[in-house]
This record gives sequence, C-alpha cells and structure tokens, in this order.
Amino acid sequence: MMPRCDGARFMDVREHDPTLKRVPVALLTASTVVRYASPEAIIRKPVDIGKLVQVVAMHALPAPR
Repeated sequence: MMPRCDGARFMDVREHDPTLKRVPVALLTASTVVRYASPEAIIRKPVDIGKLVQVVAMHALPAPR
C-alpha cells in the first residue's frame, strides 16, 4: 500500500498529466480485482521475477552506446 496515494489515485493523476501519461506503469497487486485505468502490465503478487523482468525489458529504453 502506498502511504499518501493509492494505485487508483496515482493512475487517475497519471491519466490527466501529459508528462506522466508517457511513463509506462506495471501494476503489482495482491488484489484479484483491478479497477485502474489501463496500466501497461498487471503483475499479481507474489511476484514472478521472470515476468517482472520481461515487463521491464519490454518498456525500458535501450542502453546508450
């Protein structure tokens, strides 16, 4: 649980902020019900590290050369 802003509130703020909207979000949750606006990925707890690495790799910028 986030201390000042839960996931739903964060996603609402992100949805209405042009700068934040470009940032991909992977939602980590123990809940079986997800009511957030379109995260790029939903990963259930306990976290499968392989899946987490795969999601981050899909959205990470390539390393500079």
